[in-house]
Amino acid sequence: MLTRIDLHEKFRDKLGKEVPAVVILGACNPQLAYEAYVHNSDVTALLPCNAVIRDLGDGQHSVELAKPSVLMQSLGDASLVELARAADQRLERALQAL
Repeated sequence: MLTRIDLHEKFRDKLGKEVPAVVILGACNPQLAYEAYVHNSDVTALLPCNAVIRDLGDGQHSVELAKPSVLMQSLGDASLVELARAADQRLERALQAL
């Protein structure tokens, strides 16, 4: 993990507003990120891959991930989409392990 944003705390601290716990984790595989960057430096706007953990109440939580290959489609670079499929697979394995 590269980053952790406790969004609910930011809302409380900056706005005085309370929401259920929401944590955004910035996940990154340095090798895949490097390969993507070298191939097309425009990819930086799409890094890292975010995972969102949301408190739904009653002991229930949601884990949400954007599919990297779908995000890369916005750059119109088929090679980058193919490279992102490796990240898709890693994220899918992480989700299945939960």
